[in-house]
Amino acid sequence: MKAVVCTRYGPPEVLRVEDVPMPVPRTNQVRIRVAATAVTSSDCYVRGLNLPARYRVAARLVLGLTGPRRRILGMVLAGEIESAGADVTAFGQGDQVFGFDRHVFGTYAEYVCWPQDTVLAAMPGGLTHEEAAAIPRARPAGRQAEMDRRSAGGRSRPHRRCRRARARRPG
Repeated sequence: MKAVVCTRYGPPEVLRVEDVPMPVPRTNQVRIRVAATAVTSSDCYVRGLNLPARYRVAARLVLGLTGPRRRILGMVLAGEIESAGADVTAFGQGDQVFGFDRHVFGTYAEYVCWPQDTVLAAMPGGLTHEEAAAIPRARPAGRQAEMDRRSAGGRSRPHRRCRRARARRPG
């Protein structure tokens, strides 16, 4: 199977398309044929290790010293359940699903194995795979904006960084 692999930290040019072994679902896991994925800001942070200097040492200990431990990045997907491991009850072969998992990664590949109890749901009818793959990261951002609006008495609040930038702006 083909996958986009990240072997070291750096710019997008460090990504390579390689042949990797097909994942095998374990107990409570489903193998998903990835039809669509999205590049998220989290993927870019991991790939480039674009973090403030004070976090880089800790990030390297967690993510990998010279490159990501999980070489195949990506955490959102839309696709079809291809097979299931033992004890899987929530999904069956052929189910169209979409989801998000910030701990597993692996959606930059043709197939990925995820636990059935991760943020994985049946794909809404009428959506393309590309549209469904965009939902898992867009909805939390929209929900946060709505909560910010409500807590500001019905008005939209600028993001904290915007407020700080305005406070520093002269005159």
